[in-house]
Amino acid sequence: MEFWAVFIMFICLCVDNMVMANMSAMKPQNNDVRSSLSLRISLSFSIFHVLFFLVGYGFAALLKPYPHTWIAGAWIAFAFILLIGIRLLMETVEKSPSFSVADKDMNPKLLKTSALLALNSLMIGFAMCVMAVEYQLFWPAFSLFAISMIMSMIGFLTGKPESKKISSKIFESIAGLIMIVLAVRILLTYY
Repeated sequence: MEFWAVFIMFICLCVDNMVMANMSAMKPQNNDVRSSLSLRISLSFSIFHVLFFLVGYGFAALLKPYPHTWIAGAWIAFAFILLIGIRLLMETVEKSPSFSVADKDMNPKLLKTSALLALNSLMIGFAMCVMAVEYQLFWPAFSLFAISMIMSMIGFLTGKPESKKISSKIFESIAGLIMIVLAVRILLTYY
């Protein structure tokens, strides 16, 4: 799998972060609280994405000695990426959770949401190891962290308390379609 495809996949993966941060930014808060909350949300999402990505990659690496796992490698990657694309499309009609400093259960809610968002990264990490990428693991992990931080910050900056329209849902549906195209591309490339 080429690095540019992985990079695009990470951008699509982090659209969820942008939507969550966008929803959180729509709650009225003063500027000091707003900037600290945006950094907290962005860091939490990014750290969980990288951790789950590495866990998925590590789990797939543990299965490497079993050859029957690698015979179906492209099919596993296809299924995981297709599922993520379909889930992104389905989420365009769901309401996303949001965060506010006024929430007394903000930290547990943030950790739970970060972990749920990062499950997709676990599948991508597994799929990348199965597809036997030819570059060091540091670069995809670093790219995922950076993209996650940037997308979360963009979502937070574009969400204003007075805005009623959630334009980031459009990005979520586009990301879902791109993930489906990338999944089909994997099958066409390897078969």
